[in-house]
Amino acid sequence: MTDADILDGLHAVFAAGLEDGGWIDRAATRLAHERGESAAMIRFGLRRSAAAHLRPHLERQWSEARMEAARHPAHRTQTEAATRPAPSARPEAAVYPTHSAQAEAGGRSARPRLVLQVLAGNVPGLAFPAAVSTLLARCAGILKPARDERVTASAFHEALRFHAPALARALDVRYWTGGDSSVEDELLAAVDWIVVSGEGATLEALRHRAPGTTLHGPRWSLGVVGENPGQGWAGKVAREVCLHEQRGCLSPHFVFVADEPAAAGRELARAMAERQSEWPAAKRPEETSGVLAARAAASLRGGSVLDPGTADWTVLVDPDPVWEPGPGGRCLRVAPYPGDTDFFRRLRETSKSIQVVGFMGCDDRLLRTATDCGVPWVTSLDAIQDPPAGWRADGRSELAELLGAEAGDS
Repeated sequence: MTDADILDGLHAVFAAGLEDGGWIDRAATRLAHERGESAAMIRFGLRRSAAAHLRPHLERQWSEARMEAARHPAHRTQTEAATRPAPSARPEAAVYPTHSAQAEAGGRSARPRLVLQVLAGNVPGLAFPAAVSTLLARCAGILKPARDERVTASAFHEALRFHAPALARALDVRYWTGGDSSVEDELLAAVDWIVVSGEGATLEALRHRAPGTTLHGPRWSLGVVGENPGQGWAGKVAREVCLHEQRGCLSPHFVFVADEPAAAGRELARAMAERQSEWPAAKRPEETSGVLAARAAASLRGGSVLDPGTADWTVLVDPDPVWEPGPGGRCLRVAPYPGDTDFFRRLRETSKSIQVVGFMGCDDRLLRTATDCGVPWVTSLDAIQDPPAGWRADGRSELAELLGAEAGDS
């Protein structure tokens, strides 16, 4: 396939998903029923992700990843070979170059042939970027969805079969119980590269069992609201907190505010209540105890607690928040901005556990300084859960690693 063929196929899939009543809307309805979450919330998140993977964004992702892969001298020949068409008369065989064809074109094995993507289930739609990076790298792929989020991976593959059947033949979606040696022993021996996203136990179980392993572990995010956040700022922050039930690594757990924290907390509480009416919170008893503990801890530190009398959402005005993720369950901590010196010192100390810092109504200088602190991504707070295609999750470009990798590398 040419580059244009691959881009056209992927674009067609995501464009179809954005149509009213399309495959994304149907997947959102089904997933909401299975997870007990708001269908409107899931639909919003999936549509956002699909829009980020339309053709112009994929072209930029591919271009940037190729440049990054080519920076290392050893990768330049591999990347060049990866972009050459495979010599074949049969369309089926031309979908992806074989290892022998790659070696013939570039003088060496250019990249993994078979990639296994082990997906986390905390956020719907993680199959989208996983499949895109695999296919843009011209690899065949297996997507293993999480136990409680198999819907979107299957829906995406079904749409791929309809709109881009040649690409669909290079991808499979397969679920099995993690740790099942009757499946994994043979599979892990066959794959050239594995990408694992999830909790510590999942990462540790697969860390040494496959070549070229890329690991994406748990991280968390926070925000800063400056003196001029603009109209409706609280509603935008509340939307990002409630999206995906605050379960993703991009979900903000607390925000620092330049304004008086008590006033900001009251405004955020009103916005959280409005968002609750649009996206009713999922009922997760396992999170309730953590929310109640966080409320009690904030009170002991002299903070105030704003909530609707239930555990549906919480705003904690906390004078001295601990720099760690909260309990989830739409629990947002609000604290006074400590000043640049202290903020960036703490940011550097915790940067390895932070995924994103979102700013709103702040000087651009703060964004540049946060980037220098080693945070993987710095963006606008009202788009903190709307990453671009190919963003560097955990500071790594998965597509660049695949383009620059030689099968069997670790």
